[in-house]
Amino acid sequence: MPHSLDLKSWHRRELFEFFRGYANPYFNICTRLDITRLMEILRDRPGVSKSLAYHYLRYASQTKSNPSVIVSKMTK
Repeated sequence: MPHSLDLKSWHRRELFEFFRGYANPYFNICTRLDITRLMEILRDRPGVSKSLAYHYLRYASQTKSNPSVIVSKMTK
């Protein structure tokens, strides 16, 4: 069920306030990324999408999980 955020205590409030006034509050970062280890792990998992694995690890890193732990679990 949807619920409202308490903006006063929300841990991302500062970022929200920064981008709030922008007409298009989106940004993009382009960088080179070495995914050699990820590709090695995915070779043994033919049904797992590279894109899905990347996005999963990116999400895990944003939610303060430890991506290296997740990768080690993928190798077991």
